[in-house]
Amino acid sequence: MLDRAFTLELTDVDFRQYQPVANLAESVVDAATGDALLRQFSRDGEFARVEKDVIADYTQIEEVKAQLQTLNDLLRPHDLHFGYRIFDEIVAFLVAAESNELYDDQGGAEAAFDAAVLMKVLPKFHGSRSRLETPLCAALAWCANPGAPDINAIRDALQEVGPDKTVKQAVMPFLFLYPRTAERVQRMLARLYTDGFAAFG
Repeated sequence: MLDRAFTLELTDVDFRQYQPVANLAESVVDAATGDALLRQFSRDGEFARVEKDVIADYTQIEEVKAQLQTLNDLLRPHDLHFGYRIFDEIVAFLVAAESNELYDDQGGAEAAFDAAVLMKVLPKFHGSRSRLETPLCAALAWCANPGAPDINAIRDALQEVGPDKTVKQAVMPFLFLYPRTAERVQRMLARLYTDGFAAFG
């Protein structure tokens, strides 16, 4: 079921702001706020679903289709590619992000697309260095230039990784169009180089 969910990583913690609540009954929001949250999360009482007509309208934006196709083509030789359901869910996420304006102050549609790819594509990645190094390099190249990924440039930069240079330092010259996905790929590559194995989770 992992590939049917948007995988969220909740890793940013600040214990200085942490206020444990001993009695959950005391933390319940007021009725008006509860109703508003319910409407927002249940889409006015309807079950969440992928609406094909909405997907069809949104995919008139050719760039989304082209970029996902490029990523899929890069991952296919490694059996890490995805299908129509993942495509539809990513687009549904973009439609929802546009509607609820969640990513407007974080970079808009580009930031939402970055988040969707991070949550829907990368969780499939787990395995040894021999299995993951090339597709992770490909994913990182895609993050830098989704129109024309240069895997060899990424691979050459990563040759410098060692005791004196981290993965992050090695790829610093690259500007990533999708920084969240790129950052997570870098963390997985770092784990791959130190442990010989990496996984999203």
